[in-house]
Amino acid sequence: MGLSSADLREIKGCIISTFNDKFLQDVVSKVAAMVDKQLEEKLKAQDVEIETLKENQNKIIEENMQLRKIIDDQEQHARNLNVRIHGIKVEDGENTENLRTKVLEVFTNKLKINLVDSVIKKCHRVSSMGPSDQPPAVLVRFASDTSRSQVIRNRKNLKGSKIVIREDLTKNRLGLLKSAIDVFSSKSAWVLNGNIYVKCENEVHRISDKSKLSELKESTLVIEEQLRRASQLNFTQNLDHPGFTLSARFAEVECLAESHQHLIKESLVGNQPVNAVLYNVLNQLEELLGEIKSDVSRLPASLAKIPAVTKRLQMTEKSIGSRFAGIAESSDQSTAQVTSEFPTGFNDDNLAGFVAAKFAPQYSTPGQTSSELPL
Repeated sequence: MGLSSADLREIKGCIISTFNDKFLQDVVSKVAAMVDKQLEEKLKAQDVEIETLKENQNKIIEENMQLRKIIDDQEQHARNLNVRIHGIKVEDGENTENLRTKVLEVFTNKLKINLVDSVIKKCHRVSSMGPSDQPPAVLVRFASDTSRSQVIRNRKNLKGSKIVIREDLTKNRLGLLKSAIDVFSSKSAWVLNGNIYVKCENEVHRISDKSKLSELKESTLVIEEQLRRASQLNFTQNLDHPGFTLSARFAEVECLAESHQHLIKESLVGNQPVNAVLYNVLNQLEELLGEIKSDVSRLPASLAKIPAVTKRLQMTEKSIGSRFAGIAESSDQSTAQVTSEFPTGFNDDNLAGFVAAKFAPQYSTPGQTSSELPL
């Protein structure tokens, strides 16, 4: 039985419909693949551009921070000859001359130092940033750092009076000082020559920015947590232990040397008062180094008294001393290894054709007598 014309038309329609559907699907899939590829390429290009912009932004932020620090350092350097005196009352008819006289009277009567009028380069009131009932501070600029340092050193004599002398800080450093005081109290945060210091756990730290302050605060919280756990375990902390005193000595040496480093330039040009100050500083450093040497000598005996060392590590005072001696010997051996690298032919302290007597020193070292000189 043959197919009717209606059946043929239906079959033809099905074939055409199927062909059209397959063709459209192929076209759509090809177009979609092309669009996906182009979109992916554009997204990759945008990702690269975004990463480049982020890197540039980070560089700009870092450069901005560095420039801010440079500007702050320069501004503080320009203020290093200034001090701010708080508590001098304002009187009717006050002018620059009688204000200068009041300042000199404070130096003479309160600080117990005698300074001539010429040491003050500028002297004037500044706008009050504190309580409205307090008189505006007096900004004093000195002609030299020597006079300013003398005032700063003797301001402790103002204790009990209503007058306060502070260093002239930049806005950034003043805010940093306030933050340090809020975190560590006014007794543990102070300023010296424009630099902010914080004493934490018997160590002195220089605070250069808020990130350093945050790190120190976090470390303090960690130490407090460790101390809390130690108290729960009935552990005691002996602050008189040579380990703690040794750490405190190192902090004192670092703080003392760093706080007087700026005087070296003036000493090189022959400033006699500065030389006298540096001489006293060197004497203090010598005393501290002597105390450090004494603390180090007591460490083996002190460590041997710690149960964790004697029981868990099974170390006695003798073994601890031997360990320290071994470290010193290894250091000496490394030094000897460097000094023992002589040319070929140098054996038994002799070198062919070399006569040591011809090169005997003509001058003795300090503490060496003439009889001790080599022949």
